[in-house]
Amino acid sequence: MKYLKLYWQFLTLQLKTITEYKSDFLIGLLSVFIGQINTFLLTILVFTQLDSLVGFNIYEIFLMYGFYVFVKGIDHFYNDNIWSFAWNKIKDGRFSMILLRPINPIFYIIMERIEINGLSEVIIGFLIIVFSIHFLGITLSLVDVLMLCVIVLCGLVVFFSVKLIFSAPAFWTVCCGEFMTAGVEISNAAKYPVELYKNRVVKSILLYVFPFPIAAYFPTVYCLNKISNVQKLFGIASIPNHFVVIYSVLMAAIVGFVSIKVWYTGLKHFEPTGT
Repeated sequence: MKYLKLYWQFLTLQLKTITEYKSDFLIGLLSVFIGQINTFLLTILVFTQLDSLVGFNIYEIFLMYGFYVFVKGIDHFYNDNIWSFAWNKIKDGRFSMILLRPINPIFYIIMERIEINGLSEVIIGFLIIVFSIHFLGITLSLVDVLMLCVIVLCGLVVFFSVKLIFSAPAFWTVCCGEFMTAGVEISNAAKYPVELYKNRVVKSILLYVFPFPIAAYFPTVYCLNKISNVQKLFGIASIPNHFVVIYSVLMAAIVGFVSIKVWYTGLKHFEPTGT
């Protein structure tokens, strides 16, 4: 509860600072918004040339893309500062100052800065989801909405955890921005159905090592009730629809635990640079 209150205070202060120059604030949001619209239009242009993609029609692909942009936008909004840690917080000595504060260092890094442009991605992603659900004629019950919220939350945990894992080498190398960039690029695979990746090793990595499909693919198959896709994916003859939720929670918990362990193992090896 203390951390939530503290985060709210930091968030309020940053929002006041960011919106102090309203023109810059609005132009920044608008530019990201336009960029996301252009990307979505390009996606439409590409997929309208296809009748379907591994069994998913164009609106189902849009739904998946919407979930991806929505989850990535939230992650971009609240968790972008981990990039600063990977690139230069250890190198310029700022991380040493963080350790002197009476607060969890991971939590402090998260709340130290927000990326307001992430809100544009959240809005675009949400609109694409609503648009796709409408055109697909999907009816969701309250339970379905709650289950989708759980899956999306698990997707956020996966994004956060993978960033944390790939930022940890900074404790040994001082700066690991390039390494983190390469690792996070894997998340782009979440835009597309897992069935698209025919290589068994790649598919296993996406399902059990860096489970980014939790952010977009699994919310989509849950909405569409495509349980047969999940059965084929895992090679299980009969599974209930809520298996998707169980899998998402389990994988998010495992990846989250591993990321914390990896990061704190790195912290034990931390040595100030003297700057």
